[in-house]
Amino acid sequence: MSAGAGAAGGGGPAAATEFAFVTLTKSGVVQLAVDVRPGAASNEVCVSHEALLVRTSEPPRDGAANEGVIKQIAHALRVPKSACALVAGSKGRHKVLQLKDTRMEDVVAVLRSLASA
Repeated sequence: MSAGAGAAGGGGPAAATEFAFVTLTKSGVVQLAVDVRPGAASNEVCVSHEALLVRTSEPPRDGAANEGVIKQIAHALRVPKSACALVAGSKGRHKVLQLKDTRMEDVVAVLRSLASA
């Protein structure tokens, strides 16, 4: 899933983690490749080492699902919503988000706890 994710802003991936969907760009920005299921019955963030899946109850219209994804990712990763930026995939189910002013170590620690829950 991370193939091609580095091409969206930030100059490509410079470092990877144990999570295939998380990279650190050459400019030091944490980047996430996210699979999205809009119009779901409930909101949910599912983490495995291979994928980050966000189910959002928001419909895939007028950017509502994108906004729902950003809100859920920010909440799950304990970062401000303003730190999350959608940099690719605004009209598709495969999206790339960047987390500004966020340390890779902090993101990975939260993802580990979510993956083991």
